[in-house]
Amino acid sequence: MKHQIAERFSLDRIAEAHELMESGTAIDKIIIELSEGFDPETDSKEQILADLKESFRQAESGQTLPLSELWKWQ
Repeated sequence: MKHQIAERFSLDRIAEAHELMESGTAIDKIIIELSEGFDPETDSKEQILADLKESFRQAESGQTLPLSELWKWQ
């Protein structure tokens, strides 16, 4: 079984990827390419995993932001 890819986004285009996902028009997978900004010398796998777990914890506890607020820094 092969997965179909709707579109690939670099990390700096994550807002566009999120908007595509929210629109429901992408039937296939949306890929976010993270390798561009990953530096194995400074970004440990343990820290990345800890950050991801913290993000899930915040989402589960209702600490979320509206999409319009999420990307204001860009």
